[in-house]
Parts: sequence; structure tokens; C-alpha cells
Amino acid sequence: MVKADLGRLREVLDALAAPFPLEALGAKPAASNKDKTSVLAAAYVDARAVIDRLNTVVPLWEDRYTVLATPQKEGDPYVVECTLTIYPSPDGEGISRSDVGEGETLKAAYSDALKRAAVKFGVAAYLYDLPKKWVPAKNGFITDEGRAEAVRAWREYRPSVDPSGVLRALIRRAKENPQVVAEVLAKAETVDDIVAGFRGGGA
Repeated sequence: MVKADLGRLREVLDALAAPFPLEALGAKPAASNKDKTSVLAAAYVDARAVIDRLNTVVPLWEDRYTVLATPQKEGDPYVVECTLTIYPSPDGEGISRSDVGEGETLKAAYSDALKRAAVKFGVAAYLYDLPKKWVPAKNGFITDEGRAEAVRAWREYRPSVDPSGVLRALIRRAKENPQVVAEVLAKAETVDDIVAGFRGGGA
């Protein structure tokens, strides 16, 4: 990637990592009690939302898949690897990230692999930081009331900073001016201090 593309790349990564509207989030059970009347709700987005985000931010992208394993006995999942390549600039080089997904069906494994590869570009990565909440369920499935409770918890959550944004700033500033990075890190005690230091230094 040539230096002239770095500004565009930063814009693309920030746009990919932007939070999704609350109505786009689904709630899935991460654990349940014995009688399955209460589950630990975790946030997720489906593959269609990921594809829409890619199409909106980087219309030039491609995905390639390799089936790594197929079920050999009942209960075994399909295992698929996805390599996702984005082109931040029409005339620039592509950047690829890969990850592996699983599913009861081949389609589910493809979707899971795509979402996991997209996370490496920041898409929906913040969902891992959203709080999980025990909510009402019926036979292990989250009820409408349960989803509403989960959404309220997600709405109230306010992360202090985006760690991936801090990392990108560190890398960029280290390349441009290593001395500035050394000074910021020497004074900082928290991640918020690092962010403040970069903002004050014109990062």
C-alpha cells in the first residue's frame, strides 16, 4: 500500500468499525439455566448486515472460501475458512484477512466465516465488548421481553475508547514521528491518556 493511500485506509477502517443501529442487532443465547427459562443474551449481527456494511464502505471487495471439514458423524459442524479482501482505493492494492467459521449447515459455516474475517477489519468488533445480560426465555429461546431488556443494556453501554483506533493511531504516529509516540506513552497511565495525548499532538 503506497503512502498516499494511508488517509483513505484510515477512513475505511473507521467506517467499517462504526457501531450498527440497535435495531440491526440480534440477541443470541450464550448460556442458559437448567430449565431454559433464562439465558445469557449476547449481541450479534447477521451476515447480510456485514455484507451491507462492506458494500457501503468499500464497494470493491471479494471473499473466497475453503471448506476445511465436513460432518463425519452426527453433531459435527461444517468448518469453512473465509479470506476477505478489501480495496480501500479503486487503483490501490487489496488487503486480505482470513478466519474460520463453523455451522450446522454449509451456508451457516460460510456466514460465520465471513463475519469472523470481517471482524479483523473492525466490522462489529465492538460487539464483543457489549455487556451480556440474563434475560427471560422460553425453551431456551429469547422472548421479545428478553430482547428488549438486552437492547436496553446495550443502549446504556458506553465504551471509553475504541482500542483498535488507538492501535491504528500508534502505528501511524510511530511511522511518522517515533519521538512523539515515545513522549505520549511515557506520560500515559491509561488508554484514555494515550488517546488524549494523540489528540493534543494533532494525531
